[in-house]
Amino acid sequence: MTQKSPFSWCDATSSNVRRIVSLACSHVIKNGSAPMINNVTSSILASFAYLFLAMAPAMKTMKAMKAGKRAMTGGDIQKTIATKTGLKPKDVKGVFSELQTIAYKEVAKTEKFVIPQLVMLKLKHKPATKAGKRMMFGKEVKVAAKKARKVIKAFPAKALKDSI
Repeated sequence: MTQKSPFSWCDATSSNVRRIVSLACSHVIKNGSAPMINNVTSSILASFAYLFLAMAPAMKTMKAMKAGKRAMTGGDIQKTIATKTGLKPKDVKGVFSELQTIAYKEVAKTEKFVIPQLVMLKLKHKPATKAGKRMMFGKEVKVAAKKARKVIKAFPAKALKDSI
């Protein structure tokens, strides 16, 4: 016998639920408080809407902080190098693809690859682990067995560390 979830009424695709939430949000925006509704389901949804809108300013500032610090994409890096060196973007792309193939071969062969003044890639061999129970943060936890695997680690060069 399967037990019915207490939240089975809350179907995410239901237009009724979406309508109630949007009405509750608009009420909170206009009046600054959750609406008084007789229906329990509606009042719960209105409470969620109120909490969501109360957290919205904090979430907005977090998004603004994240938006300011975006990493360059591969295409952006290639365009920047092309404009600074006077090469065509297609040529820079070819250099990057050749660097990639050399890195793959060197890491597989010597287990180490260095881009001078920038980064060093090393191949680490992680041993297999047995299944069992281990103490983690004062609690006993079941741990699954893992196969031996190879992991590539990147280490920044001293020049890169000093530049920051």
